[in-house]
Amino acid sequence: MNGQANGNEKAPAVQVSNLARDQSGAYVPSRALELIPEIVPILHTFLSGDMKEADEQLKNGDPRGETLYYSLGRCVIESLKAFMSFEHADLRDAIEISKHCGAVSQAHRRHVTSMASRISGFISRSTSGTAWIKGMNDVERHAELCYQEHLLIKAVLGILYSGDWFQFIKEALHLRSANIAYRTMNEFLREADVAADGYDNLIDQHFRSGVMFGVAMNSLILSLLPHRVLALAQLFGYEGNRTESLKLLYAIGGWTKDSDEPMVGNRRRV
Repeated sequence: MNGQANGNEKAPAVQVSNLARDQSGAYVPSRALELIPEIVPILHTFLSGDMKEADEQLKNGDPRGETLYYSLGRCVIESLKAFMSFEHADLRDAIEISKHCGAVSQAHRRHVTSMASRISGFISRSTSGTAWIKGMNDVERHAELCYQEHLLIKAVLGILYSGDWFQFIKEALHLRSANIAYRTMNEFLREADVAADGYDNLIDQHFRSGVMFGVAMNSLILSLLPHRVLALAQLFGYEGNRTESLKLLYAIGGWTKDSDEPMVGNRRRV
């Protein structure tokens, strides 16, 4: 999941969330980020090793599977289960949950309103560059982040589940698409910080840390691949830099050489 966590406290039992809902109890997508304070203690539970409890809390908090970060949380946990077991059924179930997460994220994303805009955006890249990200509201940016994370997870699951070359190439292209999107979001952060003379306070920490974590992990994993595999990955436009990846991961948690403890949420950029 995206965002920051610090501590091992166990989250209390979660019932159906009343946040981000109107008076009738209907979920309001434009208020999706109100749920982040509920998700953070569940993330703490997950990071403390109680995956089963965290999964139950995610199911109980959003039984309809309609909210952004509850859906992503379930996607992450089910995918980890599949990666650990490598059972065909677990991989299949995780793929289905990741598809659902993608549909939820898609419903929250910024949409091009007309066919003319789609064609224009394709030619000018106005619907894929940093200007496109800048024009989003906070919920749409988080939705974009969640969508790309689901795309990465689903692609890896698809490669493991199928095992054939056609599926490998198809999912490799999805991985490339997500990788480019992460880089674009990271470039948006850099541009925003430069425009703000060092650090843009208007960009929330959960989005910032999610983007930096995604960029860093993509690059770090690629840097650890055997040379022959990395050469193949580079054909799809992937690049891995271990040093820069570790710098980004340090920055997310506020780690410095001068302290044994991280300063989560600090404003130091690399």
